Amino acid sequence: MRVSLALSCAAALAASAAPARAGVKDGVDAWSRGDYSRAVAEWQKPAAAGDADAEFNLAQAYKLGKGVSADLKRAEALYRQAADQGHLQAADMLGLVLFQSGRWAEALAWLTASAERGEPRAQYVLGVAHFNGDLVAKDVVRAYALMTRAAASRLEPAKTTLASMDATLPLADRWVAQKDVWYDRTTKLPTKVLLYDANGRVVLLANLSKHKPVEVVNVPQEQWPKVATRYDLFFPDSDTSVMFELDKPMLKNGAVPNDRSFAFPEEGGGANQIISVDEPAPHAQPASPR
Repeated sequence: MRVSLALSCAAALAASAAPARAGVKDGVDAWSRGDYSRAVAEWQKPAAAGDADAEFNLAQAYKLGKGVSADLKRAEALYRQAADQGHLQAADMLGLVLFQSGRWAEALAWLTASAERGEPRAQYVLGVAHFNGDLVAKDVVRAYALMTRAAASRLEPAKTTLASMDATLPLADRWVAQKDVWYDRTTKLPTKVLLYDANGRVVLLANLSKHKPVEVVNVPQEQWPKVATRYDLFFPDSDTSVMFELDKPMLKNGAVPNDRSFAFPEEGGGANQIISVDEPAPHAQPASPR
């Protein structure tokens, strides 16, 4: 069995709030309004001066043919200029553009780095490559791991391919750990935990539910932290399931978690960082470009 690729590259934009680079943000605002020509005009000068965000955004315009005539060679050159300055979104797009233009050998290093950062399209492409053994070692375990991560980011081709892999690969090749805690996107409460062994194999999958507040003395009830009280456990090696519920969870010795235990900052780590994996870029993007 071989797996076929079906990939569409959506495009995000980067913007800076710094006054000295206001033109980049003004361009993003214009793009968001559908004024693509104005956006391109705003990015030309900072891009010529070497602003990586402007180079990346201008590359997106050339790739999509919005505000300028489509020009993949110009887009590639701008992606490369920005990527060489450490612009990760540009590096992600450069790998994908190289791949889609048939330069797989050149794309491989860029795609590998992108996949390691969690870029779902790169994970999908490498997953297919490892499954088929196309210019990389055939490795169905790694292929499944990559495809699982890409599918978890709601990439539709990855979800379809993963379903095909589930139907054909034996269980031993499918249980590959993801070193993540999964959170509900609305409540930001943990809902799934995977534990893994030294070989990266999942040894326990726990689904967490029925979160309840835990009383904290002298703290308003609306500020009490919530913990899961139902745990559905699955042990892949033995194909065994266990479920248990906590009747009345309480804080040990009356300890009170500090704010960092259950607050989620606007930027940086914590659940926000994990949840943002399949969302748009952290700055701004046009409406559903293809």
